Amino acid sequence: RPLFASAGLGRIWSHSLSSAPLCSALARHTGLLSPEEGLVLGLVHDIGAVAVQFLPRETMRTHRNLVDGGCPAAYVERLLLGRDHGEIGAGLIAEWHFPEEFIEAVRFHHQPERSPSKLPSLAYLAEFWSGLDEDLPSFGRVEACLERVDLTLETVMEMSRRDSTLRALNSVA
Repeated sequence: RPLFASAGLGRIWSHSLSSAPLCSALARHTGLLSPEEGLVLGLVHDIGAVAVQFLPRETMRTHRNLVDGGCPAAYVERLLLGRDHGEIGAGLIAEWHFPEEFIEAVRFHHQPERSPSKLPSLAYLAEFWSGLDEDLPSFGRVEACLERVDLTLETVMEMSRRDSTLRALNSVA
C-alpha cells in the first residue's frame, strides 16, 4: 500500500481494489476461474498503468495534459508509446511467470475481441463496472463480452449489488 500512496498511484490502487472483487464475483459466477484467481486478475490487470507513471517527466506531462483534456488513457498511451498499459502489463506479468491465460487477459482487457480467450472479456467487464474511464465506453463491447462469458446485464448488476466483498473493499478504498 505505501508504494501505491506515492507517485500519484492512489487512483490505480483504488481502481485495482474496486476491480478485484468484481472480477472475483464474475469468475465465481462464470466458472472461468476460481474466485481467488479472479481476485488476482482484478488486482493485476492494470499493473502496466503503474509502469506508465514512471515515464520520463516530459512524456508524463504530455500524458497528463492529454488525459486531463479528456483523451482516454489507453488512447494516449498508444499515441505516445505505441502500446497501451495492458500490453505493458502483459510483458511485466510474463516476466513474473504468470499463466499464459492471465497474460492474455491483461494484454487485451481493453480490446477483448482481439483474443480467442474469454478472460479478457471477464477483465473488461470488471474494468467497465469499476467506473474508471481508461477507454471510451462501448456498450456494444459490453454486450459482446457478456455474451462471450454467458452472462446477462441483469445478472451482473445483481451480482454487484449483492457482493459483500465488493462493498467491504470499496469502503476501504
